[in-house]
Amino acid sequence: MKRRKLCPHCGREVLKNAAFCPYCGFDLSKTVCEGCLKKVDLSLETCPYCGNQLRKEVMVPVTLKDVADERYKIIEVRQDYTIFKEDDITLEKYRPVSLEDFFYTSQGIYYDVIYLNDDVKVPVLLPTHPVTHLDDYWEMLKDEERVSLIFDIVNMFLKHEKLYIARNPILFDADGRLIVNVSESEKEGFLSSIVWLKEFLRQLKVDGDSVFHDVIDSKDFENIQSVRELVNYLYASLSEFSKVDIESFAITSQGLVRGHNEDNYVIAEYSKKGFNGIAPYYLRTGLFIVSDGMGGHRGGEEASRLIVKVVAEEVLSYLTKEHVFLDIAPVINRAIGRANAVVYQKNTRASTEREKMGATVAGALVVGEELWYFNLGDSPIMLFDGKSLLKVSVDDVMLSNKKALTQAVGVVPFDRLVPHISKYRIEKEIKFLICSDGLTDLVKFSEIEDALRDYPPERAAKFLLSLALKRGGIDNVTIIIGKVRRNKLF
Repeated sequence: MKRRKLCPHCGREVLKNAAFCPYCGFDLSKTVCEGCLKKVDLSLETCPYCGNQLRKEVMVPVTLKDVADERYKIIEVRQDYTIFKEDDITLEKYRPVSLEDFFYTSQGIYYDVIYLNDDVKVPVLLPTHPVTHLDDYWEMLKDEERVSLIFDIVNMFLKHEKLYIARNPILFDADGRLIVNVSESEKEGFLSSIVWLKEFLRQLKVDGDSVFHDVIDSKDFENIQSVRELVNYLYASLSEFSKVDIESFAITSQGLVRGHNEDNYVIAEYSKKGFNGIAPYYLRTGLFIVSDGMGGHRGGEEASRLIVKVVAEEVLSYLTKEHVFLDIAPVINRAIGRANAVVYQKNTRASTEREKMGATVAGALVVGEELWYFNLGDSPIMLFDGKSLLKVSVDDVMLSNKKALTQAVGVVPFDRLVPHISKYRIEKEIKFLICSDGLTDLVKFSEIEDALRDYPPERAAKFLLSLALKRGGIDNVTIIIGKVRRNKLF
């Protein structure tokens, strides 16, 4: 199919040997830059005003060794596609008219078509470079991006379900746009949209023990007959996926000597399902806090109660409102600051020193694949990775007196305190222990390590408490033990 020569100014057809447009008088030795709309010399490669490439490099998603089209010339033939460069840009570009054309237009990569004969054409595409194969592109993505990619493509063919798609290749440009060859009619080497989508999902490289492997290996997946069924199946399957499973247990005792318990703790697990506009998500978090109070007339008990309450409220109010967690540290810092303000304000109203109070705080927050831990004071936090136990909290105590705190919540203004906040990335599974020093004063580090290695959270906590009580129980004892296991989606 022969292309017409068009005036770049008015768009009307002109003779191929004409020097000026007979309609608008435009000098046909020049063209109009698409970038800045200024008149530039036709012989130039780039616009001297805006730098726009006048002759673009384009691609077709098939291998072509020769093309009888004066507008383009082949500059490189690759295994799965062909790269062209525009040669005569005065020749017309074809507008999208078919379902195939509008498929590429919907992705923003349609540029033109090349007719191989009167009945056969191939799309000319303008992707962002580099162009990569499915396996390479998939490897570059994080789990959340992979989920979005899957739903992007499945939903795309929900709108273009009548198209047939070439079995190979599957390419992506730098912006994640799908590059495949499609057809309005069934022909050799092309699959219906639902068959192609199921093959595409099976091609994704996932581990054998991943959740997604089970999703696409099921009989329910095999029996899907339409793109709509596939969308619903993937939504239902992936909306139940949680990045982590959390198991925890807490126990507290006033011990055998103290008249009341100045320790307080909180466990708050939170789950949230939603849809981020592209794909479903299931958010699972857990917050674990221990506070060991200090002060007369039950002041320590009141301080620790207020601290776990306020810190939990502040952190959970953030978790329930937000879905994307960029940095948890400011949230934790703000929560401790708020708790400090509440207790410190009560201390400023106390009539005697004996009525003043304060407390330690130690906690852990599970968000996605991260375990955040934080403390002020000397209440310990320990992590057990299945091999060895590591104490990760910082003891705010004097070197000359390990029982004299250098930092605690509520005793001074917050600008004089520095909370210790860190995070641990969960690769497979981690156990953590948060406790008051009533445990670690009487139970050895090695005994805690053995308990975490040998027992699940509830049994380990009860066993460690029994050891502390057998050895005198001279202080209040509070123990939280949690186990966090990371689930593998892909």
